[in-house]
Amino acid sequence: MPELPILIRKAEMRDAAAICACLCSLAVESGGETADAGTVLLGVKAVLKDAHKGFYLLAASKSPPGLAGLLRVSFAWDDRGNRNFWWLAGAWVETAWRGRGVFSALFRHLADLARFHKDVAGLRIQLEGHRRDLAPLLAALGLQKTPDQLYEILF
Repeated sequence: MPELPILIRKAEMRDAAAICACLCSLAVESGGETADAGTVLLGVKAVLKDAHKGFYLLAASKSPPGLAGLLRVSFAWDDRGNRNFWWLAGAWVETAWRGRGVFSALFRHLADLARFHKDVAGLRIQLEGHRRDLAPLLAALGLQKTPDQLYEILF
């Protein structure tokens, strides 16, 4: 596969507005609901200000300039293993870039970062019901399905 004209990097505060726009677009696309941009922007800035909350990994398009995709990573401490799991808490790829390997490039970059950090036990992602179509791609990237199910209570 030819090299993608993208640069993968960690997000900085200057990226907050662009990330916010992507996440608001994702909310509409994935759940048919609108997200309050002001609240989303505050949430994005909170992650960018506090590394304990996680980080964003961006695929910046060289031409045309802009975001081709992003991943949001959060952390879950595994006390039995004394290491973190990095959770892919969010993923978005610009429509024009879908099917061109942007998510795979982001994921491979993330996996390389995780392997470098000795306190990372592994990577995890939970597929929402409407995204089960991504299972073959995740398997091709080396992720294995676990028997775990997610239960939640919202406040």
